[in-house]
Amino acid sequence: MTPGEMGKIFQFLLKFREVSAKPYMRSRRMKEGEEEIGQLLDETYMSDPEGYAMFEEFLRPQGFTLVKFAQSDFGRDGNENIYVLARRDDNTALYMDKDWLIKSMSDGRMTDDKADRPTKVIWSIFMWIELQQLLYCRLVPPRGVDEITRYRDAVVTEQEFADHLSACIDELRKEGRPDKESPIAYAVLCSGGISVTTMVKKFLPAMVNAMMLEEIQSAADSRAFRQTLLAAVTLRFAVEKGLHYLNPSLDDGDRKVTVKEMVDGGLN
Repeated sequence: MTPGEMGKIFQFLLKFREVSAKPYMRSRRMKEGEEEIGQLLDETYMSDPEGYAMFEEFLRPQGFTLVKFAQSDFGRDGNENIYVLARRDDNTALYMDKDWLIKSMSDGRMTDDKADRPTKVIWSIFMWIELQQLLYCRLVPPRGVDEITRYRDAVVTEQEFADHLSACIDELRKEGRPDKESPIAYAVLCSGGISVTTMVKKFLPAMVNAMMLEEIQSAADSRAFRQTLLAAVTLRFAVEKGLHYLNPSLDDGDRKVTVKEMVDGGLN
């Protein structure tokens, strides 16, 4: 692999985060130049292990790793692989925007970013954790974080998500304000001053922009979204790193504690 080829591959992966020489799902559209990049990675992996290792070393200080799957893992014929550019640790490159989600949930008002930032942080944590519950635990049988290929079955509609969040908030209200010194999460989520539907309509498109979800066609009246391969890989890495509180398998009680403690500073 030449330096020029390495740069070309990285540029594509940084933009689209995954590549394959041919579609591994019938509904998946190939990106412009994807077949060439996929073939180059396949050839490098098969015949130039030193070049492949050099590319992985290039990714390491930027906080990335290249995760490889065989197309046969997805029930497809052929020897082609699927490559996913995933976050590997907290050494995020300086060009990566850590505030992307908060910015994505802003509505453009001049006072929006500063005045509403704590509220957006709390709601983002809450919605992200509850979204994983729907994408993993609602499936039959429930899906573990290591069952990556089942991401294709992980679908949620906008209305289902909003109804689920409303039910969670109603349950928090029934339990009452916690005795913690700074019950920030409870105060924000249960205040009733924020529309769940409005937050969902901001959050789900932000997840699409981050390639954590993709919008799909649905027979339902509500918009439908499916988890991406990148999202499934990212969550598995997070849990494997020891972030056990992000595991969707937590029961309802533990999950509520997780949301509150992450917001109130109880978790490092």
